[in-house]
Amino acid sequence: MARIVIVGPGRAGMSIGLAARSAGHEIVALAAREPLATDLAVSVPMSSRLPDAEFVFIAVPDDVIGEVAGVVRPPGGAIIAHLSGRTSVDVLAQLGSKVGSLHPLMTLPSGAIGSRALAGAGAAITSRSEAVASALTVFADSLGMRPFRLPDSSKDAYHAAATAASNYVVTALALAERLFAEAGVPLNVAEPLVTAAVANVFELGALAALTGPIVRGDVGTVAAQRAAARQAGVEDSFVALGRATALLAGTWGTVGEALT
Repeated sequence: MARIVIVGPGRAGMSIGLAARSAGHEIVALAAREPLATDLAVSVPMSSRLPDAEFVFIAVPDDVIGEVAGVVRPPGGAIIAHLSGRTSVDVLAQLGSKVGSLHPLMTLPSGAIGSRALAGAGAAITSRSEAVASALTVFADSLGMRPFRLPDSSKDAYHAAATAASNYVVTALALAERLFAEAGVPLNVAEPLVTAAVANVFELGALAALTGPIVRGDVGTVAAQRAAARQAGVEDSFVALGRATALLAGTWGTVGEALT
């Protein structure tokens, strides 16, 4: 089992830390700008010489990873990896050649919830060193994650896909919640519908999973739905999703007039 230091233990860092501890790894320090009150590990200043460890995970927002990399003083021989799915591993180049990234492909609303969610989740592994990538893969495996290699040049597309698969799904459900409320219906009655739609995408593919009036080319129904969305104050969002759906379904020529 490995000794681990986590720098900037927010939601992602604490998720990794708690999951790693449960898997038998030792969290030897949590490094932060301000002292932390936690029983996971000793809290040390971010700029201090970090204790000996096999892994140092930098778990800070994307825009400050480079800044933090210039401040931390990692132990010799440690693998240093950030947890960003978007930021290049080259931002850590000043820390040597044993650098990379491990991005959990999972929503992490808190450390406690996130640590339990990591088992079975994807883990995007990026490094210009095969040895580092292999070590990060073994570590991700130890947490029950499903590691896969992600080229550094593909990170923007990957992160956009992850955003669409998570955040945009939540946005679509928020739209549905508002429209259901307009009809006096609670959102939770649609849970089986949502679950089935998502399952169909993974089983059949997105195009085959599409159903409904846009797929059928039912212009009158689409127009009536748009009017209801206007009444509920969510017309712009409804139309934007409708246009994307019509383009996917190949029915823009039929229903486009109701969505312009």
